Amino acid sequence: MGSFEYGWLLQNVLSVEVVLAGGERDLIEGETLRHFVGSRGSMGFLVRARLATRPAAGDVPVGAVFRDVEDLAAAVLYLYQGGAPLWHLGFLNAAMTRASGLEEGHVLFGAYPEERASWIEPALKRASESHRGRVVPRAEARRIWAQRFFPAFPLGPTPMPGRAFIRGARLAPTLAELERELVGVAIHGTLARMGEVALLAFDPAKGSAGLVDLSATTDIELVRLAGRSWMSERR
Repeated sequence: MGSFEYGWLLQNVLSVEVVLAGGERDLIEGETLRHFVGSRGSMGFLVRARLATRPAAGDVPVGAVFRDVEDLAAAVLYLYQGGAPLWHLGFLNAAMTRASGLEEGHVLFGAYPEERASWIEPALKRASESHRGRVVPRAEARRIWAQRFFPAFPLGPTPMPGRAFIRGARLAPTLAELERELVGVAIHGTLARMGEVALLAFDPAKGSAGLVDLSATTDIELVRLAGRSWMSERR
């Protein structure tokens, strides 16, 4: 949450306290922090972290619905390229909104500090109307925001999503291809300030958890498609 304004989690970790392989305890900060966090625990055990935070009580949720995934992606990029000062910007494809019991269609959602309303509301209206979408009522936006995390329940298995990072410029063709090759796949996306998009993808099911894990084949497909998007952007 908040990656659209402040970047991924790594950009918001100020320091960590760790127990190293030899048993000594150390404080990691500065440039060394990036290498330690990137090691995924191979350099020691993390026992405490200091994070940058912000007050969220005054945040205003927003949302818009689109019929086509290409229109959704174009609206997301419109807000990014226009510099809309959202705190968070994410999206759900139609399969994910159905699995979450939300409004039908592909959903763009986000939140912003209340004092930015005069900037955000016109930008969202333009992004929606110019890409054949519509802004949802405030009550529905709050409901979408309340369910912004991918479905996970305290009782039953926790879904393990397929994961991929892509360049924002390739969002529309990548989403379209994912929906063609992985029919029915449910996708949750988060856009970061540097233009990267994180995708989580699930295979919807009727069980108590609402979703089931992606198969190994689906994971491979996500990695392959994300890699193709990166290469296309490089060219």
